[in-house]
Amino acid sequence: MSLIIPKDDYSPILQGDTGAPFSIEVIHVNGYESILGSDISLKMQNVDDPDDIKECTGPWTIDSHDNGKASYEYQPADVDTPGSWYMWVKIVLSNGKPLHPDDGTGSGKPKVLKIVPLQSGL
Repeated sequence: MSLIIPKDDYSPILQGDTGAPFSIEVIHVNGYESILGSDISLKMQNVDDPDDIKECTGPWTIDSHDNGKASYEYQPADVDTPGSWYMWVKIVLSNGKPLHPDDGTGSGKPKVLKIVPLQSGL
């Protein structure tokens, strides 16, 4: 039996796991969007408690190949609370124009990260 891992394998993760970054690829129907020189930020909002918002302050790395790809290194405070979290990504392009990537379905909604609690003692 072979295991098939989907290309967009960002969720779920276990509580406290900071080892694998969150990766994005900014694509329009006519190709990728250059994000070189952009400022990228991430806020996570609890799906069940919209007033619970995490300001994610870890580093973003933009791929230097100018292919619209970037990744975010989770910090411990980002992934310390189990639950489902909207991932609000904001990209401010070098020309000052903002982009807000959605979940990739065209819904306008952000991706949702599910953080699974660790069992007691682990």
